[in-house]
Amino acid sequence: VGLFGDGRTIADRLRKEVREETGLTISVGVSFNKIFAKLGSDYKKPDATTVISREDMVWMVWPKPVGDLLYVGASTQRTLAGLGVRTIGQLAMADPDLLELRLGKLGRQLWEYANGMDRSPVASVYDKRPVKSVGNGMTFRRDIAGVDEIRAGVQALSDSVAARLRDADRKCTVIQVQIKDPNFHTVQRQTTLRRATWLQQELS
Repeated sequence: VGLFGDGRTIADRLRKEVREETGLTISVGVSFNKIFAKLGSDYKKPDATTVISREDMVWMVWPKPVGDLLYVGASTQRTLAGLGVRTIGQLAMADPDLLELRLGKLGRQLWEYANGMDRSPVASVYDKRPVKSVGNGMTFRRDIAGVDEIRAGVQALSDSVAARLRDADRKCTVIQVQIKDPNFHTVQRQTTLRRATWLQQELS
């Protein structure tokens, strides 16, 4: 038991304080890893604490639909259904090599999640995450046409992206532009620069 009590005690206190201070009800999951804690938060709603221990995993988690597991979207769910996997328990019992063959690295990762093998640490909301890409988009009040209008729009977006790159202390070498026409048809192009930059003039 930690300084503030066990997991259930902390979760119940959190629910109570949120309800008293904001009037909102929340459900909280407590478990031995993040994946099952997320499942627990969805287990009972709208105002409950659900504890999932290693001993309870088989009867609490495994009967649930595989779509309830984090990172199992509609496409992945269809692929798993084609393999006869419809519950988290069936996923846990599946051949991890076959899952990896059909779903790539995600397949093995999901198998590990289903078996309670997630070991990733809980990250603080204050942790600074590495910036992998920087982008910006704009919906104009009217359809724009002509070189001057398009150039002005590109320059405005480039200025915003350049500022964000400098804030993140990053430079880019690949630029991608995506345009959606009045019929919502999307055209996408990208190019590689000769040198990395964070300057608006070079981005536009």
